[in-house]
Amino acid sequence: MPIFTLIILIALAVLGFYAIRRSAGRSKQQLEDDSAPSQNGRPPRQVSDEVEREPDADKRRLGAMYSGSLGEYQKEETDLAVRVANEKFGRTLDYSHRSIADVEAILGGAHDYTLMGDAKDTDNLVDWAEMFGCYIATVIQKQTGEGQLERDHQDLGDDSYPFHWKGETIFPQSWCHKRIFEGPAHDLSRKYKTEILDRIYGPTST
Repeated sequence: MPIFTLIILIALAVLGFYAIRRSAGRSKQQLEDDSAPSQNGRPPRQVSDEVEREPDADKRRLGAMYSGSLGEYQKEETDLAVRVANEKFGRTLDYSHRSIADVEAILGGAHDYTLMGDAKDTDNLVDWAEMFGCYIATVIQKQTGEGQLERDHQDLGDDSYPFHWKGETIFPQSWCHKRIFEGPAHDLSRKYKTEILDRIYGPTST
C-alpha cells in the first residue's frame, strides 16, 4: 500500500475512532471499574470462564486469554483493535504471530501521520497504543497459553499495564506507544521477534 494512501487511511481512522469506541459499548473507565473487586468481596467475572465449552485440547490456551482482573478490559480493547484494523485498513488480525506485522504496518502509518503535526489527534493515538498493546498481549496468551496483563507496576507506576509472561515483565502498550510517537527504531515486528518468538523457538526463528 502506498505510504500516502496509508496516511490518508490513518487520518480517516483517527477521526472516526471514538465513534467506533462508542458503538463498541462501555468506555475504558467503565471496563476498568468493572474489573475492580466488588464491594461484596466477590472477585470480578472472568471472561476466560466462558471457554469451558471449548474442546479440551484448546482449554489451556484459551483459558489464558483475558485472564486476571483486567480480563474484560483486555478483551474489549482487543476486540476494538481487531475492528479498527478490519474496518479502516482492510487487515484481518487473526491472533497469529504473523498478525503482528499488520499491527506494525498500521502503527507505522500512524507514526508517519504524527509527523504531519496534528496535535489534536494525540489522545486518539494514545488510545491506539493501548488497544493494539492489548491485542499483542492477547496474541501471546493465545499462542503460548501463558501471560497476564495488570494495570500498575511497582517501579513504573500506575497505568503502565505490565504483562507478565514466562517469568518476565514486558510492556506491549509501551511498545505500541513508542512505535507511534518515536518511529521505526521501535519496529514492532523486530521487538516481537526478540522478546517473544526467540524465547519460544530460539533466536533463528523468523
